[in-house]
Amino acid sequence: MRIARNNRGFTLIEMAIVLIIIGIILGAVVKGKDLIRSGEQKKVLMNPRTIPLTSSTSSKKPVLHHRLQTQVMPASTDIRTAKEGLMTSR
Repeated sequence: MRIARNNRGFTLIEMAIVLIIIGIILGAVVKGKDLIRSGEQKKVLMNPRTIPLTSSTSSKKPVLHHRLQTQVMPASTDIRTAKEGLMTSR
């Protein structure tokens, strides 16, 4: 006597293996994109023609401009003009 088996579905192990394979492939694709992007950035930064472009569009430029506008600078850096004789020149 033969027992009829219905083999139309996937087992839990087969589904787990497929999900693991998909995860590995997706991880490799994401890592590959990151490597490509970092390589492109290095190529742009190493190109001498792009150096003025990258330095003029730096995100630190507004901060430096603000600092130059608001920073208190001494009236003189000459040691001979120091007040109260705290510093003397030879």
